[in-house]
Amino acid sequence: MNKQRILVVDDEIRMCESLDILLSSRGYDIQCFTDGRKALSYIEDNGCDLVLLDLMMPDMDGFTVLTRIREQTADLPVIIMTAQGSAEYAVAALKGGADDYLCKPFEMDELVKRIQNTLNTRQLTKEKALIEGRLAMTEAQLRQSQKMEAIGTLAGGIAHDFNNILMGIQGHLSLMIYQIDTAHPFHPRLKNLEKLVESGSKLTSQLLGYARKGRYEVKPIDLNSTILETAATFKRVRKDILFVFDLAESLSSIEADTGQMEQIFMNLFVNAADAMPDGGKIIVKTEDTAIHAIGLPFSLKPGRYVLLTVTDMGTGMDEATRERIFEPFFTTKEMGRGTGLGLASVYGIVKGHDGYIYVQSQPNEGTTFYIYFPVSEQPAVPESKGITENIFRGAETVLFVDDEDEIVKVSKALLEVMGYRVLTARNGQEALTIYQQKKEEIDIVLLDIIMPGMNGGHVYEKLKTINPDVRVLLLSGYSKDREATARLASQCNGFIQKPFKMQDLSRSIRQALECRLDEQP
Repeated sequence: MNKQRILVVDDEIRMCESLDILLSSRGYDIQCFTDGRKALSYIEDNGCDLVLLDLMMPDMDGFTVLTRIREQTADLPVIIMTAQGSAEYAVAALKGGADDYLCKPFEMDELVKRIQNTLNTRQLTKEKALIEGRLAMTEAQLRQSQKMEAIGTLAGGIAHDFNNILMGIQGHLSLMIYQIDTAHPFHPRLKNLEKLVESGSKLTSQLLGYARKGRYEVKPIDLNSTILETAATFKRVRKDILFVFDLAESLSSIEADTGQMEQIFMNLFVNAADAMPDGGKIIVKTEDTAIHAIGLPFSLKPGRYVLLTVTDMGTGMDEATRERIFEPFFTTKEMGRGTGLGLASVYGIVKGHDGYIYVQSQPNEGTTFYIYFPVSEQPAVPESKGITENIFRGAETVLFVDDEDEIVKVSKALLEVMGYRVLTARNGQEALTIYQQKKEEIDIVLLDIIMPGMNGGHVYEKLKTINPDVRVLLLSGYSKDREATARLASQCNGFIQKPFKMQDLSRSIRQALECRLDEQP
């Protein structure tokens, strides 16, 4: 253990020598100075733990030395010792920043006691300041987390309601496209409208991503392959961007939705490219890493992680911008060039995958994003082939349950065009009454999850009580991971997210009707 260093500053040589001998015997490291300037120079170069300072000295008195010490540091303890024992001197010394005041002559035990009390008090003050600083940081992080959570809840609710609106539009478009001849002059316009609905759906998917309600098909994936595929797509648009890859061989797989990962990479690449309007380099690195209980400036569960870093050489960001980049609708781009949802959705998707993201950036020094994903214990699952656009018909009886009148109307029309007999209910209780009366006729229930009064989860439980073999296809403006719990997802016969096309609905219904429960995706 290092000795505590004490500086004795007194123009009386014998006092210095006496204190050196006595305090050294008590285990302190003593440095003596008879000149205030030399003492100040020593403090500046070497530092110390405490100063014993005489007031009355030639050239530079103790008050001046004390003032200079306080100009250098506010934390260095100083005890004044002087033969001038008046209250006036004591008050002046304490007002000047001294920690204590002793009148000569003094008992050695009293001096040691004062020294130790002063050192202990200073140590407690430092610890208190450290704790208060950490507490303030924790409170700031909590406030930021609560703010992001509140915004996420709002964003998720807006996305859900907007998806319901898009569902009504998409449903009518699907009917018109199905019933109109491809040679009709309105057919291309209807297809363009359908593309606009898809664009709106992508916008809501970004909102759902930020709200951590956007994971869909989670499975073990190879992050490196997804990075390379997304970068290849991006390079077709921005040929002035050079990618440098440092991807770990045999990288561990992670549990993730491929589409959501592509959205992360595309948004990060767009953000990096926008910071380099004249072109530049984006460095993408992956590696396996282990996180321990301590050592990081953020909270992350100990364990094995895949670390992704994306670095650009662009304009960088100042602190004020860094603090807000993950907020939805915040953008530094000019009007019409950005929605402010890109990095917000990245943040939400990462959090939704139990990961962590943080950013380092300085103006004119580029930006680096660090993203941690928990490692999966399972090998990566190869991507499946694309899905056909055929419409699958049927003749079964469907009970369609949704609280939105327009969605009920258009979905009923869609199902009837596909050949199904359709019963409808606009709330959970009505659905249960109809199913109880006509359960022998009903082949499948299409059930919305978010409904007032009795939500889809409760309706499903009661349907299972009426008929343990009931087939249920879940519907929601939210994503599967947000609403279909592990129990529902494993027991129901499928899930489809609004807005959906006729082809998607027809395929999901046939899969739910024709596949055994253990064969459901």
